[in-house]
Amino acid sequence: YPASLTTEQTLTLPMLDTHLGTRSFKAFIKMAWPHVYPYKQLEQAWHIDCIIDNLEAARARENQNLLINIPIRHGKTDLGLLFFPPWVWTGTPQVKFLTSSYSEDLCLRYATIARNLIASPWYQERWGTQFSMLDNLDSKGLYQNDKGGFRYSPAAGGQVLGHEGDILVLDDPHKTHEAESVRERATRILWWDETFRS
Repeated sequence: YPASLTTEQTLTLPMLDTHLGTRSFKAFIKMAWPHVYPYKQLEQAWHIDCIIDNLEAARARENQNLLINIPIRHGKTDLGLLFFPPWVWTGTPQVKFLTSSYSEDLCLRYATIARNLIASPWYQERWGTQFSMLDNLDSKGLYQNDKGGFRYSPAAGGQVLGHEGDILVLDDPHKTHEAESVRERATRILWWDETFRS
């Protein structure tokens, strides 16, 4: 029972969703999933729970450096690029995100899906009073809310100077076949060390 509610208050499903979804990333994902993937079942697995636990720790600043190294098609992009930023904003909308991947198309696709989730009636009914999106900063690659939080999504190797981030998410910095190239790996490592991370 949410501690911030009195017994005299009428509990509605959106109110319960708001309290539970703000505190628990796993609960948020379960509730949000049908609004993102209405025809796809959410698979439950131990590695998903492990990623969720570690991302919750990252939001709480208990885990400052997290590396998720698992095979493709195991959920890390959905969890890290899609659901994580909207969930963080349910309780701390002032957080600034830099999210990146090897492909600009991939960066923009997941940023757009996350933005559509935020704009959905389901999300707005539960967290719409927490923040509003700024009309003059609301594009696929960069959007900002009225609490100071934003999400900027350049492709790996791209321009990020001038955009400070509280949470940096780098998902697959290079294509699979590029991982075999010493030059490509060195280029991405240099970009991470001298540009993205700083």
